[in-house]
Amino acid sequence: NSYAKIRVMTFNTTCSVCNKGKWDKYKYRKKWIVDTIKRADPDLISMQEVLLPHQLRWFKKKLKKYKLTYYRRFFIFRYADPGLFVRADRFDILTVGGYWNGPRGGRFSFGWKIGNPRRLQYNRLYDKKEKREFYFIGTHFDNSSKNKENSARMLTKRFGSRDLPKIFAADTNLKPEMEGFKHLEDY
Repeated sequence: NSYAKIRVMTFNTTCSVCNKGKWDKYKYRKKWIVDTIKRADPDLISMQEVLLPHQLRWFKKKLKKYKLTYYRRFFIFRYADPGLFVRADRFDILTVGGYWNGPRGGRFSFGWKIGNPRRLQYNRLYDKKEKREFYFIGTHFDNSSKNKENSARMLTKRFGSRDLPKIFAADTNLKPEMEGFKHLEDY
């Protein structure tokens, strides 16, 4: 069984308000990000730290051949991290879903240990070229060890029983020697 390649990119954009002065300004970085994506020409992209919907929509205008999905129900603020971009000419989006990483069963949470609120977003896709379905999953785990480990466990628990293949593209903040990384690797 030979499958066509699927080019996947995960991209932490470094948020527009994070550590000002440490990195190049977001207004310049975002143009470089689009240039990098266009040169790499991926089929699927998971973007992290694009926190606001208008920022994701800016990327969508520049990346016209992609469909964009992200969390659109607003709680305390307009939260768009992560955003998933799917090449429109190759994939149909069948289902869009997601949950908050935390002990409240997927409802809004600051994690198991108080940290940044983090979401997992997924699309169930139909590959028109290969005539098959699969999940494309993106997230950004919080930096706290407890949150990283538990987010990895939550992901494997929620998607472990699903019978379709999965493509996971994320910023997990995990290192290979960490328990959460090993948990994902065994998955």
